[in-house]
Amino acid sequence: YKSAFNDRPIIISKELMSTRSKYLFLFLFIVAFTVGYGFGYKNIKARNAEIINIQSVDKEVDFDLFWQVWAKVKEKTISEIKPKEMVYGAIKGMVSSLGDPFSVYFNPDEAKEFLSDVNGEFEGIGAELAVQDDKLTVVAPLEGSPAKEAGLLPKDIILAIDDIDSATLNFDEAITKIRGEKGSQVKLTILRVGKKETFDLTITRSLIKVDSVKSEIRADGIGVIKITQFSGDTFTGAKNALEDFEKAQVKGMVLDMRNNPGGLFDSSVNVASLFIPEGIVVSEKGRADKEDFRTTQRAILPNIPLKVLINAGSASAAEIVAGAIKDSGRGQLIGQKSFGKGTIQDLVDFPDKSSLKITIAKWLTPSGSEIDKKGIEPDISVENNSADKKDLQMEKALFELGGSL
Repeated sequence: YKSAFNDRPIIISKELMSTRSKYLFLFLFIVAFTVGYGFGYKNIKARNAEIINIQSVDKEVDFDLFWQVWAKVKEKTISEIKPKEMVYGAIKGMVSSLGDPFSVYFNPDEAKEFLSDVNGEFEGIGAELAVQDDKLTVVAPLEGSPAKEAGLLPKDIILAIDDIDSATLNFDEAITKIRGEKGSQVKLTILRVGKKETFDLTITRSLIKVDSVKSEIRADGIGVIKITQFSGDTFTGAKNALEDFEKAQVKGMVLDMRNNPGGLFDSSVNVASLFIPEGIVVSEKGRADKEDFRTTQRAILPNIPLKVLINAGSASAAEIVAGAIKDSGRGQLIGQKSFGKGTIQDLVDFPDKSSLKITIAKWLTPSGSEIDKKGIEPDISVENNSADKKDLQMEKALFELGGSL
């Protein structure tokens, strides 16, 4: 006999085996052979499937072309050859070919910079950007940022960066040109919705530190919590604020997510769980399946009247929270239709500390509504007049709660 696990012959001495031991050995051998054959067959099938898959890809794409171009570049270029940068560039091109502005490959330096953004500290103008309808578009300027102070608004289209046409740049290149050391300046050429003429904004870059949660308890007994983005510390900040509201026995709450460009998915689910009763917060619709994400926390003050402020700068994770609150009937949305960024990105880290941010799914509100490119409509529509310094949206929320203006 030969073992199912190796090719060494198994020597059996008949003189040393009783009839019972023969049957026992035969039984064990059959079991071992069956298990070994099963594993072997499974591995062979997996290897064959892999080979077939590779062959099918090879029929469609000639990977030898990549190495031919690589060799010619090294042979003919008069530029300095940087093999590592060539590899990073090739990977970036591969990801950008998806045509999805939210799927991005970061080299190690860019990955470090991206993580600093999520953690709430970076140098730049302080604005969340996206590509919408093939145009570089402002999602929202961050509160207290140079972009906000310079007058940049949600939905502004950036036509040029320091007189370089933004249409000639990919998303990463545009971000890099707008970013820069604090104290330096960048000129943006802007096209604003409703305006025929373009205009320039010169913005001085600064160190941007984002406190993602701010809160206050007003003299009229209404608690106001403002969330500017969803970062690693947002859930803790929101929970602490709501616990303070609970101790103070507030009579109503305002959740302000205007100009909140989003952030971490898990953070949005956890924060939404603080407001809504037990149930679905958001659903993730992937390539072939759908997954529901339910509440993860105990709701705080679930029976206190709640108004939520949104506008065109409320995007992504902010829309997850707003959609969950609206569909659950927990509170009313007041303001303007949200931005409409309803895709989910996964961040994959690699050994060289580079990262891939890739869109893996669209998300749906608990009622099944898609948000991507559609946005969330408020229950009560109120538009702030840019020429008027009054915050009509906040005033409406306070009025609905019976607060003093």
